Formats: sequence, C-alpha cells, structure tokens
Amino acid sequence: MKETLSSTDIRNSAVLVLPNAQHAIQNFYGFESPNHENQNNMRSEERIPDGEVVDMYYYSDSRPDPVEHEIKRKAMLELIENRLEDYNILCLYGDDGVGVTTVLSQFVQKHATHCVSYFYDGLSVMWLNPDVMEHSIVEQLYWFVFGGDEHFNRYDAQNHTLVTLWTRVSRKIKNEKKPLYFAFDGFDDLPVEKKEGVKRLLANMDWSRGRFIFTGKKEKIKELLPIDNNLSISEHEIIPFEQADIKEYFRKAQNNLSDEELGFLCEITRGNGHRMEIVLHRYIAKNKLQDLLQSNLTGESDLYDEDFNSLFEESDSLTKNFFALLTYADFSLHKSIAAAILNVSTEDWENMAKRHSDFVSISADGYGRLSQQGFHKYLKRKLKSLKQETELRILHELQKHENEVAYTRVIPTLMKSLGQTENLVSYLSNENMQQILVTGQSQAALNEQCEFGYNACSTKIGRYASAIFRFAVNRSMSRETEKNELWDYELEALLATGHIEQALALAQNVYLSEERLKSFLIIARRKKLLSSNDYDIVKDNIDQLVSIIEFEKIPDKAIELAKLLLPIDYKAAICIVDRVTRANKETINADRVYSMMSLLANNKTDDEMGSITNFDVVSSKIENDELRSFTHAAKSLFADASVDQFLTELNKLPNNSRKLHLLQFWLPEHKEKEGIGKAILEAIQLIVAVSGTDMPKAKILNRVCQSMSKMNEDEMIKAMAYIESMSETIKYPTFDYVDAELTIIEATKDVLPQKSKEHLENIYLHILDLTDDSVKVACLSKLLGRFDHLGEKAETEKTLGCSSVDIRKEITEFINKLLQETAYHLKVVEEPIKALVCDYSTMIDELVVGINTDERKKRAYSLAATHYLLKQDEEKVSPNYFFELISKTDNTYDNREYPLELLSGMLLYADKVNHAAFLPIVKKEFHFFEELERAPQKVMIFMRLYLWLTKNFPTDKFAVKLKDSVMKNWNLIDTLKAQIECGFFLAKNFAKTSKEDAEAILNKCNALKAECLLGSSSCVSAYEVAMKLYVRSMSLLVRYGLSSDECMLSQFRDDIDSQLSCVEKASIWGNIALEYYLANNHQQFDKLCMEYIPTDFDGLSVMSQKCIIYRIAPALFIHNRDMFYTLLGKYDETFKNDCLRCIAEFIIGKYSFLSGTSIELKAYDLDYKDYQDLIAVLEHSTSDDTYYQLITIISRSLRDGKPKHTLSVEQKKTIIKRLELVVSNNLPTAKGIQHDGYKIACLASLKYVNGDFGNDKKTYWETEIGKIGNKADRAFLFLHIAPYFKKRQDKTDFFQKGIHLADSIASTYDKVSRLDMSINECMENKLSDMVKPIAESALTSLRINGTLEDHQRLIDMIYQHKPELAEEMVDNMDRDPARVQYKQRLLNHISSAKKLKQAHEDFDKDDFSRIYRLSLEEQIKFFEKRLDDIVNGTGQLLDIETIFNVSIKHVFANNIENTQWAILYIMEDIFRKYKLSKENRELLLSIHSALRFNLKLALSLGAGTKERINRVDSLIHNHTNSDDGYIQVGEEDKAMAYITNWYQSVHYNTLTIIDPYFKPKDLDIIKTLCDINNELEIRILAHRKEYCNEDYSSQWRTISSGVTNRIKLNFVWYADKPNDGPMHDRYWICSDEDNEIHEAIMLCSVDSLGKKESSITKADDNIALAALNSYMRYAYAQIKTVKGRRLQYDSMNLD
Repeated sequence: MKETLSSTDIRNSAVLVLPNAQHAIQNFYGFESPNHENQNNMRSEERIPDGEVVDMYYYSDSRPDPVEHEIKRKAMLELIENRLEDYNILCLYGDDGVGVTTVLSQFVQKHATHCVSYFYDGLSVMWLNPDVMEHSIVEQLYWFVFGGDEHFNRYDAQNHTLVTLWTRVSRKIKNEKKPLYFAFDGFDDLPVEKKEGVKRLLANMDWSRGRFIFTGKKEKIKELLPIDNNLSISEHEIIPFEQADIKEYFRKAQNNLSDEELGFLCEITRGNGHRMEIVLHRYIAKNKLQDLLQSNLTGESDLYDEDFNSLFEESDSLTKNFFALLTYADFSLHKSIAAAILNVSTEDWENMAKRHSDFVSISADGYGRLSQQGFHKYLKRKLKSLKQETELRILHELQKHENEVAYTRVIPTLMKSLGQTENLVSYLSNENMQQILVTGQSQAALNEQCEFGYNACSTKIGRYASAIFRFAVNRSMSRETEKNELWDYELEALLATGHIEQALALAQNVYLSEERLKSFLIIARRKKLLSSNDYDIVKDNIDQLVSIIEFEKIPDKAIELAKLLLPIDYKAAICIVDRVTRANKETINADRVYSMMSLLANNKTDDEMGSITNFDVVSSKIENDELRSFTHAAKSLFADASVDQFLTELNKLPNNSRKLHLLQFWLPEHKEKEGIGKAILEAIQLIVAVSGTDMPKAKILNRVCQSMSKMNEDEMIKAMAYIESMSETIKYPTFDYVDAELTIIEATKDVLPQKSKEHLENIYLHILDLTDDSVKVACLSKLLGRFDHLGEKAETEKTLGCSSVDIRKEITEFINKLLQETAYHLKVVEEPIKALVCDYSTMIDELVVGINTDERKKRAYSLAATHYLLKQDEEKVSPNYFFELISKTDNTYDNREYPLELLSGMLLYADKVNHAAFLPIVKKEFHFFEELERAPQKVMIFMRLYLWLTKNFPTDKFAVKLKDSVMKNWNLIDTLKAQIECGFFLAKNFAKTSKEDAEAILNKCNALKAECLLGSSSCVSAYEVAMKLYVRSMSLLVRYGLSSDECMLSQFRDDIDSQLSCVEKASIWGNIALEYYLANNHQQFDKLCMEYIPTDFDGLSVMSQKCIIYRIAPALFIHNRDMFYTLLGKYDETFKNDCLRCIAEFIIGKYSFLSGTSIELKAYDLDYKDYQDLIAVLEHSTSDDTYYQLITIISRSLRDGKPKHTLSVEQKKTIIKRLELVVSNNLPTAKGIQHDGYKIACLASLKYVNGDFGNDKKTYWETEIGKIGNKADRAFLFLHIAPYFKKRQDKTDFFQKGIHLADSIASTYDKVSRLDMSINECMENKLSDMVKPIAESALTSLRINGTLEDHQRLIDMIYQHKPELAEEMVDNMDRDPARVQYKQRLLNHISSAKKLKQAHEDFDKDDFSRIYRLSLEEQIKFFEKRLDDIVNGTGQLLDIETIFNVSIKHVFANNIENTQWAILYIMEDIFRKYKLSKENRELLLSIHSALRFNLKLALSLGAGTKERINRVDSLIHNHTNSDDGYIQVGEEDKAMAYITNWYQSVHYNTLTIIDPYFKPKDLDIIKTLCDINNELEIRILAHRKEYCNEDYSSQWRTISSGVTNRIKLNFVWYADKPNDGPMHDRYWICSDEDNEIHEAIMLCSVDSLGKKESSITKADDNIALAALNSYMRYAYAQIKTVKGRRLQYDSMNLD
C-alpha cells in the first residue's frame, strides 16, 4: 500500500480535538463524535438514565464493564480500608485474570461518594493522555464538591482544573473528616512515552490528605510517585478464589450443576476470575457445558482458542482484517472511519459486526469495539502477523485530508509503531507541533510529540540531526515553562487586595515543590487574612511539602524557605538549616548561613515587604535582606513564653546543633525577659558541646553574648568558664574572635570587672601580636569603635596602657603605612570604616583621603553611609551626617542607591527614629533620591518613603509628590517583566493605604501580563533564553554569510520588534549590525544603525539610557564616532570608560555584546585599522586599568598575532610611537593612581614588541621600578616585566624580586593577590619549580583571617596548573586547627574539579560516558567550558554525529535555563565547521528555523489562553512570500516551480547536480527539465545508498520515452560503508562551458523538498566553482581516499 504524506493545516478545522470533551474518550479522538455538536455550545443540563445512581463512580469515564454474578470480596475490601488507615498508598497485585481490577472496582463502588478512580485496560494508550485523565478526574472531584447541590451540572466542570478544585476539595475533606480515596488501575505497565505525562498528573494529586490504591507491584508504582517523597507504601497480593467461591459463582448462574461438574469447573478455571467469566459466558450461558466437559481443555489451556479457531479457520481475509482493525485501532473506532479503513460501506461493516455480535458491540452512537477485554488482549497476541498491515491501512485512511485534523495525536503513534521515522519527522513539523498545542491546548500533547520525534531520531542522529535538535530544544524549553513559577510579588498582591481564593489556586498550580512551598509560606504568613479552614489547608500543604523536599540538594533555596518557615514551624525551619549546613559543607559557606541568623539582630523590617523576594535589590545586598528577615521572623517565636517554657520547648529538638540554631534566633529578640541568663548559659554550653563540628563558633559566641549582660553573677561565672575552655578553638577567623571578645568584655564589665579587664588586656595583646597589619588595624579599629563601652574610660586606658587617642594615632599610622604598601586600598580601609563610622565619624575623612583612586574614595564613602545606618542606634542616627556622607559619593553602580534604600527601610520600619528630625532633611535632600538611575529601585524606595510619610505625617502634602514619583518611575520601567513584577509590589503596598489604588494597579498588572503574553515568571525565563538563542543563531548566520537573503532579516525583524523594549531592541539590533560589519557588509551595517540606534532618550530612566548606550557603543563608535563622543559627554566618567572598554573588547575579540565572550591578556590577530581604533579608544579613556590591559594585549598582538594582512615594519613603528606618546601624555590619569606604575608597565610592554629586553636593560627597569613607592605595585611591575626578558636567568631574577616583595606585604589580601599572579606567571613561563613555595606562603598568609572563598580561590589557581600540589596542600590542612574546618569542603571541591577534568580528558579521547555521570551543575560547567574553548579557538571542532552524541541527551533531559550552554556549543561547532568546509548549510538553516519556532513555542506555552496563542501565531507567522526560496512542509509544488523557474531564467546547456541522496524517484524533475530544453546535458553525482543502477533505469523507463538528452549518473561511496560517502551539501550548477559562465543554487535533497522546512538560495561564483571542482574530483579524477577512507565508484547513462 503506497503511503502519501500531505501537509496539514489544522488551523482551518472547526474540530476541537483536545480538550473540554464531556463524556468518553471518543470526544477527544474521533472526527464524528456524537457530542461534536455540543463541544462549543455546551448543554444546559445533563440527561441521566432512569434508575442510574449518580456518584463519583458514575462520572468515571474509564470504569470497567459490570461483571455478571460478581463475587463480592468483603474481607478484601475491609483489608484495603484498614491498610489505608496506616499507609498513604496500597498496591494490589496478582496473576493475570485473578481479579485485581474487579476488586478495585468493588472498592470504588463501595466508596462511590469519596473515591476518584481511573482504569487503564492496557488496550488504548489514548486513555493515558494527561488531558483525558484530568478531564475524568476533574468531573469526579467536581461531583465530590458540588454533587449535593440541586443545581449541579456536570458540564460546569469544564470551567475547572485539578488546581482550581483542590482548595474546595480540601475544605470538604476537612469538614467531613472522611478520607478521600484515589484508585488507579493499570499504571504498573505504561508505555514509555506516556510515563512522564502520567507522573506529572499524579504530582498534582493531594498526597497529604488522600489515600491511594494502585494495581501493580510497588516497585513499579514507585517510579510514578513524586520525586523525593516519603510516602508510606504497602502492598498486598490478590490470590485466586477458593473452591467454595468458585462453586457458589457457578451455582448462581445454573443451580443444577453436579458436584462432578463443579469440581471440573474448579480445575479448569483454577480460581482465576477471568477464566471463570469466560466459562460462564462461552459455555454455561449458551448451554454448552457438556461440550466443555467432553473437550480436551485443561486448567492450562487457553479458553479463547476455540473461539479463535471458529472465527478464523475458514474465514475470508475481510473477516481477519475486520477483527485486526478492532484489535489494533488504538482510538475510539466509529463505524464510518472503520468502514473507510476496510474499504467497505458503512452498512457492510455494521452487518459484519452484527454477524459477530458475540465478540463485537456497537454503541448507539456508532462506535464499535471488541466486547470482552480478555478476548481483545488474546487477539493482540494471536493476530500479530496482521498488525503492521492493519496499522498501514489505518494510517493511510487517517492521513486523508478530511480525517487528518481529528487524528493529529494518533498519526504519530502509528508512524512510530510502523518504524516510519522519515514520515514521523516530516509529520511533526513546526507547524503541526504548534497546532497540536493550539488545538489541544495541552502541553502534555506537545511533550509527547517531542518525545516521539526525539526517540525516533536518536538511532540515526546523523541523518536526522536537524530534527532531533528541534525536538530536544522544544522539550527543554517546555520543561522550563512546566516549573510555573509565580511572579515574585503576585501572591502577596492578591492577598493584600483580598483575592484569597485566587492566591490559593495560584500556589497550588506551581509545579516545582520548593516553589510551591514558597508560595504557601507566603500565604501562611498572612494568617490573619485566612479563615481557619483555609489556614489549615495551607498548613497541611506546607507540612507535606516540607516532608518530601530534599533541601540538601537546594541549599540556597532551602535557607530562603527556612527563613519563611521560621514563624510558622520553627522546628521544621531549624531542621532545614541544620540539614543543609551538614550536607553542603563543600558548596555552602557555613559562615554565611550563621551570619544570616546573627547579623542585624536589632534591625526591624516588615515581614510583608522586601524580605521575601528581591527583584529590586542588587546582588551585593541580597544577603543582608535575608539576614534581617531571619532575625525579625524570630521575634514572634515564643513571644509570650517564659524562659523556662522556652527551654522546655528547646529541649524537644533532637540534637545540639538545632538547639543552637534556635537560640541564636531567639536570644537577641528576647534579652529583656526575666531569667534570660539561663538561656544564654544554655547557648554557651551548646557551643562547647558542638565544638567538634565546623560551626563558626566565634561568630555564634558573639551573637549569643550580646545578651550576656542580663546574666546574674553565678550564671556569668559559669559562662566564662565555658568560654575560656574553648579559647584556642575560637581564635579564627580573627575578626569574629575579636568581635566576640569585645562583646564579652562589654557584657561582664559591671558584674565581673576583673575578668573583663583580663580579657581586655589579653585581646589587646593578641591584636598587637598579629602579623598581618591590615588585620591588626581592623581589629584596633574595632577596639577603638567600642572603647567607650568597655568600662570607665580611665580604667580601660589603665588596663591597656594607652589612651583612645593613642590607639587612634596608631590606626592612622598603620593605615598610612598600608596605603603605601598595598594596591587594594578599599580592602585596607573597609573594616576600619565599619568599626569607626558611628563613634569616630571624624576619622572617616582621614581614612579615605589617602585612597589611591577617586572611584575607590567614592566607594568608601558609600560604605561609610551604609554601615552608619546598619550600626548606629536608631534614635542616634543623624540625618545631616548621613547626607553629608551621601554627598561625598556618587551614583556610580549602587554607591548612593544602596544606602538610600537602607534609609527608606529604616524610616519605615524602625521604632525609635526621630521622624520629625528626618522629614525636613529628606525634603531638602530629596534630589539625591531623584538622581538615582534605576527605575525599579526608585519605585521601591519612593514607595517606602510614601508609606513612612502617610504613617507618620498623614496630612503632609509631600506625600503627593512621593506618590507621583512612584507612578512616574513605574511607568519608566522599560521591560514588561520588570514592570509587572514591580506593579505587584506596588499593589501589595498601596493596599496598606488605599484598596482602590491597589486594585487599580493590580488590574493594570494583569493587563500587562496579557500584553506580554507570558503567564508566569518561569515562562519569562524560557522566553528570554529562547530569544537569546534565536538572536545568537541569526548573528551566526550573518557572520558566516548565510543570511544574504533580505527575506530572512525581514522575518527576524517581524519576529522580535513587536515584543521587545527599546533597550532590548537596541541591544539586539546593535549586535546584528556588528555581525554585518564583521561580515564586511557595511551597507547593511549602516542601514541597521540608522534604523535602530536611538537618538532620543527622553522617557527612559538614566539606567535604561546607559544600558542602551553601553550595548550599542561599538556599533555607534564605528557608525558615527563624533556622535558617540558627544553622547558620552553627557554621562559620568566611569560609564564613559566602561563604554570605551566595551568598544575595545569588540575591536580585539571581534565579538559583539551578546556573544558572552570576554577578552584575555593574550595575542590577537589585529590588523592596522584595529590598532588605529584602539589608539582612538585610549586617547579618550581616563582609566589607568584600561590602558594597562589594552597596551598589554596590543604589545602581545604586535609580536605574536597573525593578522590576515601582515603589518609592515613602518606600520608597527607608527603604532608603537603613537602609543608611547599617548601613554606618556595621559598616564597617570587625573583620578587614577598617581605614581608612574602603569606608565612603566605600558612602556615596558611596548618595548617588548621590538625585543628590547636584553641583559643590559635589567638595571634600567630595576631603577624605574624602584621609583615607585608602593610595595604591592613594585611587586606587580617585577612580575609583569619578568616574562619580557629573553634569558631564563633574567626572568627568574625579576620573578624572585617580585615574589620577595609580595611575600613581605603586610596585608594578606594584597599579598595573596600578588602571589596568585606569581603562580600564574611562573607556570606560563615554565618556572614550575618556583610554584610550591609561593603557594605555601600564600596559604600560610590566609591562616589569620582567610575565608573559605579565599582558600578556594587559591586552591583553584594551584589546581589549574598543578593538581597534585593542590591536593597535597589541602591534605595537610588537618595539621592546622585554624583551617581544619575547611578541609573537607576543599577536598569535595577538588573532587568535583577532578571529575570535570577527567570528563574533559575522556571527551578528547572520544569517550563521552563520563559526562552523564556528572551532576547537573557539573554538566553545565562542562558545556560552558567546551563552549568557551571553541569560541576562543582552542577547542576541537567535532563532526555532526559526535557533537550531537555529546550534547543532545543533556539538552533533551533538562530545562533550557540549564541547557543553553550545550545548545550554544552545538551551534558554534557546526557554524565553525561550515566556515572551514562549507558543509551542513541546510542543517544550519534548519537549526535557525528550529530556534525561531522555539521562541514561538515559548510564547505559546506562556500565553495561557487560545486567544493569546492566536496572537502569538500572528506575531511570529509563517513565511508566505511565494517568490522566495523558503520551502515549508507541504510545499513540494512550490519547490519544483522554483527550480524550473530558475533553470528557465538561466537556460544554459549543462546542468551538474551534486546530491548525495539523489533517488530514482527524483528523476521526475529531470524529465521536466528535459522537456524544457532537449539540448540540456545533465550530470548527477550521488552516493550509492541502497539503490542499484537498474532502479534508476527502471524509474526512467516508467516516466519517459524517447528522451534524447544526455544524462549521466556518477556514484561514489565509502568502501567500508556503502550507504555513506564523502559528500554533504547539495548544489545545482547550470553552466555555459564555452564562455565559462556558471549559475548555482543550494538546496536540500529533491526528495526532502516540502517534507521539512528548507530554503533554496543562490550561490556565488566561488561556491559554484568549488562545487564543480568537487564533481571533477569524484566523477573524473576518482580520487582513491578521503580522510584515510577508501572510495568506490560506479557510473551509468540513462537511455
């Protein structure tokens, strides 16, 4: 039977194939559904048959047929009920036919008002589609909730989903106090492709309140349950009936059976329920028992054999086909389609069914089926020989245009079963995939088709590379949207405005367990808004999720969730923190976790604002937000409990670490309680008790002892004994130790004055003994900052032997000395500023004045302003001093933004602030707020100020201005995502002052959501990655000359312009313009610049303006340099330098902003114009660091670069002279480092170009370096210049001088930074013998105050060059108590690095198995590294099959946020291979098409409604220009017309076709061309494939007669693989050989035209000639080998 493929336009059909069907499965699958007319106009009421009991079982579409003379297993039903009192899940199993399904059905009927059921008989997989299943379950639950209502109408259920019903279901369960059962049959043997959809549906079940029964062994069922669940599961075997039951069963049917007959029946049925039913119906009911008794049948015989033989022994083929159709039709079979499949009339088909009525039933609405499931399963075994032929018949009929729409999801299943991979891939085109989604409104349907396509292609990746790429990327993107994460503030906005029901439904709909938990926690924190019943439901959800989530695997998210959980369930919250810190020693810094519990204990913040999410904060301050919210959450814990009551609760916790966690939260917030000393003593004892762990004990001790002054003398004495017992184990990190000691000294000064003095003296001596001057000065600053709180001043001075003035002087001297020695000045002053800003504010200017750059000074004042607010008592905060500090910083980065944000929070939340003092100052200095640059942050700050003002000064008209500022800046937010998120934040907060305002904003947010077509934040993430990949693909097409077609650019413009903000649009088009520039298409570059580079920035926030300018800087610099410089003049100097650096990176790396690449200090292939442009950049830059980096790169490039056009000697000299002049004139820069260090470094680099570094130059450079006063900078210069010397000894001398200087720096941070540089330089210059002592010195330096991150950074540096040394150094850490806590984490870190390193090494040996043994995080790192290597030119390019084998499994199996690096890796590899070989052009275009469709799919999945999906369809529409060469699926005629039109326009007499896949049936187009020109000579070059010469001759004889054209076919193939050969791409070249004129087109194989998306494009002369040369090599020269593989040849002429 010949199969035909046709394109399907499902959009033109009125049939709603998938959801909202109201009865059985035929409403989902079957064109002529009896309820078709009702699907768009639902009936107002339901007709229920007379006498029918209406309950949940009645609405279970999948319920099995009733069993006659059914034996009720009452004992078994009681056993099930009893088991489900103790277990969440019961699995029933037994031998085939034993009656497991019947038992389940009996149980469901017994509990028909409280049991959801779904039965899968193993026959029709369509019953396993999630939308079909959900429809049935929803109808049953809808009856459960509303069935008692006299106006109940089942059709109203179509307005609900599982998610929207759960809250109501939960309420009813709670009210009735009866369990709700869920019974699922047949789920133990699911087809592979259906498992994921079923699992996803089951994930939405109510596992906490429901009780579940499955049929099947529990090992199988566990595979379907939610991941990481801890549900209790039991199982029970259903055994055959006893003899008494069997006899009773048959007596009910015929009461005159003899004992002998009954005995025989027991023997032949073996107590198997199914066999008993067969005997009853086949023999007893038909009075044929004697036939059975006289037969040869035994208990082992198949009882259906006789029926089978009677049906088929002498039957005709039509009868066999009739039963085969009923057996293998995996969908509801209507008589009309069944008759068509068998090619008979409907009447004939009905007559056949009537003749076999014992086996076949036809419903009143014309649907036929085998009436017995057992016989159906029997026929599936017996008719296997007819399965393929039957499926071919079915497929042939369903693919007809009138049927194809209705059976969209059936057709791929048939193709898969038949092994029709080619047809399946063609059928699952972009258009059909989109329409499956649109028509079905089912993401599950989309996922299933992706899996069909992926699995079909995976066995022949090379052949189906473009298709498998599309299926994998689509599935990856779908996984991202399945997460269904909410907009951060959406729930809070709904709660604040009273939309409780909607908030509950949204929370329930979140897919990821941890995100769903977060949503319910947000709701639970607003307990006062909920009814007690609703709160109980929310709490039940929380308890269930906390019990099943593996928090250890999501440490950062777990800490956030614990913070939210703390006021709701403190035990669970503490447990989470403890589990995370124990399990993630290698990935999470315990210091950070404990900081989150200790910092800012007295800082108040609204737990409903700013603490749950952080869309509006920069990354540098996220942690502080977390810290505040943790401590504030603790305030309400046991607020009314006495200390004894609290300690009783504390002792209920299972281990000491958890008790200590809770005490840290609780103590600072309850230090005024009577008897608090007991709790403090308990905490100190616990610190000692957990001393064997890696907890940051000094940090914890400092926090606990902040309440120590409230202890009585006895308690304090005991406490001090414990503290002193662990003195040696808490000395590191030094800062924490000093903080703790000063806290203890202050707390004990009045009760134990002598002990306080001892500790004061000891800590001072300890500080003086510190060898790291930067740590010493920081600790002295801490001491001075608390000097007045450590006791009577005179006594303190006497104890120390010095005054505060002396210490102040000592600090100043140390600071001045350090600033002369170090390079990182901000590190030197950071801790002193924090310590002194409150009590010694006049010192801040003294500390800042000596900092080496203007930018760092501004940063220091920002730091001072920030920590002034964080550390100063609320009532003492001076608004004048704060704004004085603000005036000395600027708006660079977040210098002003963060402290002003902190101020807004303090004003709103603090209890003791002098609000009256602040009001006039805030008004006066309001310009600082208005000058902030980021609109979202300004919205948040102005909102806080507005709430502060309306709360404290309700009549002040300044509120109007603040409100206007809020709304103005909200409207300035450029991206819809940020505007929506910010809008929900505003709705939540305006609800505190005006419900009307809040509701209006909420409505606008919902309107914006509809406008942006994205229903959740995870949809936004998927869309953003999809857009990024699509843009990157377009960029690569432009770069490699594959987008010369204006149509493709026009399509790209149509796709993105309507969806993007002006910032995004400018960024993307600036990127595309640069790609045209790099491709030497300057005309298109200028055109895009003029069209898309904005000239008017009004209406944008300052930050949006900066974002646009920064991203288009390279394009604008090239397009209109004067305009660029004029524009830059309007902004601050830091931003100007950032833009210039961005331009330099483009000039050097030749990559645009969106490529994700960055430049390194190495040689690049730069031409003369590049150097001129870089000089222009330097002439305008005022950044000394930019000078250093660019000059270093330029010098190395001049020496070692290999530009396309070699520079002349004169050009090199000119470049060097110009640069020397620029460096001499501009360095040092006015606001940069004021000595000549950078000038020396740059001039040395330029001298290096000419090799001017002989031994005679050593003294000169030593003298120049010696003029630099700063030790760290001298060390840097020695290390920088050392590699320039020719002789190894000279290099070594300079390295040793630099290392010696670095080792003597009195600041750990600077020392380690310079030693890091030393290690790197020594390795690069082959001086590895020097590395070990340097590394050991650096590690020793970290001992005093080094963090885990410091150690990790150093170990990474060493491991990169000498892995064995890194492991040795970590192994030796256990000898040092100061660092033993870091050892295991660093070992685990190294272990992960080793796994990655081994994976890369195996990869280079073509062994990819280790990649998939990496964790997901490690896989991401692996593909990031491969991508970096390939982009940097160091990675190996792989062939198509290899790159896909490496990457595609990772892409398919994970969400696109995590797989984007692998996708980019695939793209970069194939594009770069194309650049070298010009192969795989069609694959690249197909990849682009796939990524375009992926963007469309992301929008469609996020759209939510059919109307919005249709909008997506109109936004990203299919290409319809009939004159171009873009060929869609189904457009074979267009492709043929294009080819013939092309030939007629050229009309030369020789046509050369190079097509490795040219098939005999492709000769049709050859015949057409011969008809056009009888003189045309045609030469074809192809691979041999599976065809022989006779196949071509036979086909030619079939389609032609008397053709006189000369047609020759040449074949080439690999001797070791006849189905493959050396060619890849396809070309048609028409030639006028006399005049050597050639015209060529590139296209896919003729057979594929119209079977997949492709394009036919014209090729330039170079490509045409290269293709003809390829033909000559194989057709005439017949070269013997390619890449070491032997070739074979053949040829033939067509007569």
